[in-house]
Amino acid sequence: MVLETSAEFESDRTVVAVARRFVGRTLEAWRFGREVAADAALLTSELVTNAVLHARTGIRVVLHTDGAALRVSVFDENPRVPVYQACPPDATSGRGLSLVEGLAGTWGVDRVAEGKVVWFELDGSAAGGGHIDLSGDGHRNRP
Repeated sequence: MVLETSAEFESDRTVVAVARRFVGRTLEAWRFGREVAADAALLTSELVTNAVLHARTGIRVVLHTDGAALRVSVFDENPRVPVYQACPPDATSGRGLSLVEGLAGTWGVDRVAEGKVVWFELDGSAAGGGHIDLSGDGHRNRP
């Protein structure tokens, strides 16, 4: 069964917590395991934080599942794509994409006419496992 839902947010720091709750409640309703839901909420908050701090435009979060995998997409209207860089150990910020890199089965950035979408995918089972590609192009799209 394919499920999809979305929510739109203004570019404000307070929306990070709202986006986390949106993801958590949606995945609970969709009966995803707690581990997957926790990872998805954490990674969504990182991507929404990046959008608030760097894009400064409206934000849309889309959740999509085919029943086996979950894809979370964060759209903003700024065409500038994030650049993944290792974070120095003494840095007080800048670890968001490192978390995405470490926890997501795959992730990437796509340019769209209205800006960009940063997305990640997680296996739908709490036990983890093989990657299921939902992108349709069969390859990882890390910037």
